[in-house]
Amino acid sequence: MTWGVRCSMDLDELRTWYDRLRAELDGSRFELIWQPPIPNRPKQSACLSLDGTDRIGALTVWDSGEAHLQLAEVAGGEVTDEVLELRMPGSLRGL
Repeated sequence: MTWGVRCSMDLDELRTWYDRLRAELDGSRFELIWQPPIPNRPKQSACLSLDGTDRIGALTVWDSGEAHLQLAEVAGGEVTDEVLELRMPGSLRGL
C-alpha cells in the first residue's frame, strides 16, 4: 500500500490547466480545444488540442495518470510523440 501518494490523475486539474493556458493564449495565433471526458467510460480521459499555423499538438490524459503528448512542427515535419506519467499533483506544471 502506498501512503500519501495519489496514484491517479484528477481530470479537473487538467481542465483548470486548460482554462489558464487558454487565457494565456487569448489573442495569439493558436487555437486551444478542450475535449472533455465521455461519461460512463470505465477509463476516463480528456484531451487538449493546440492548433496553430506553424505547430499543432494534442495532450490526452487518462484518469490513471497515463498521458500521450503529440507535437508537430508543420513546416519541418518534425514530430514528437511521448508517453508520460502524470500521477502526482502538479505534474502538469512541467509540460
